[in-house]
Amino acid sequence: MQASDYRTILVEHAAGVARVTLSRPEKRNAMNPRMHEEMAHALPGLVADPAVRVIVITGAGSTFCAGADIKEYFRDLENRPDERARITELARHWMWDVLAQAGKPTIAMVNGHCFGGGFLVSLACDIVVASERAVFGLPEVNWGHLPGGAASLKTIEAMGARMALYYAMTGENFDAATALRERLVTRVVPHEQLQAQVEQLAASLAAKSPMALQAIKEIYRAAPSVGMAHIHDFVQAKVDQLRVRDTGGLRERGMADFIAGKLRTTETGGAKA
Repeated sequence: MQASDYRTILVEHAAGVARVTLSRPEKRNAMNPRMHEEMAHALPGLVADPAVRVIVITGAGSTFCAGADIKEYFRDLENRPDERARITELARHWMWDVLAQAGKPTIAMVNGHCFGGGFLVSLACDIVVASERAVFGLPEVNWGHLPGGAASLKTIEAMGARMALYYAMTGENFDAATALRERLVTRVVPHEQLQAQVEQLAASLAAKSPMALQAIKEIYRAAPSVGMAHIHDFVQAKVDQLRVRDTGGLRERGMADFIAGKLRTTETGGAKA
């Protein structure tokens, strides 16, 4: 498969930012097997590409993602259990092994409805910026089904077990303000400002040291399991690692600016007295 073969996603690059658009607007960007194939092909390359410093995920049209394509994912594969298992594993892999573990910042730009599997995509990203019009939900129980994959773990991590269980059991939708209150999104913005604000945020992150951002992500992922007894040693190990990897002296120049009382907003400059 090549990028020119993509039929369900659109990948764009500009100024260190890769934007991946789930692009089945006629199906509200519902995820079918083909989309999982294409995401599993596209994301590893973006994560490995040093020219890509930030990855943004969004949806085409007025919807982020309506979840799984029930016909193509369930009905069409009903009598093909091996193929369904393969696609399920592919979906798990690109969301949780690739996107969630990326060593660079990832942003979900939620422009509308964000349900089921689409909700999982947002949970797999580091930062979620939602339009004030966005609507979230885990509606699977309404069809006698269960929230997929890591939904239970990730919603519990974000909002706590009681509220996570409530939304999983009721299948109720909730708006962006509720998602912000329940810590499922990072920021809610006016709909007409969504793209501009995400672009500004992505550009700001792209201007920072990718090595420092990777180390920060690794520390914050590991901190709960590392615990207080070992976190200082773990962070010091990352500092030492950063010093070894930073052959260009960016860290030393940054520290010099800090000691001199300058405010630095980018990796290579932007210092203010």
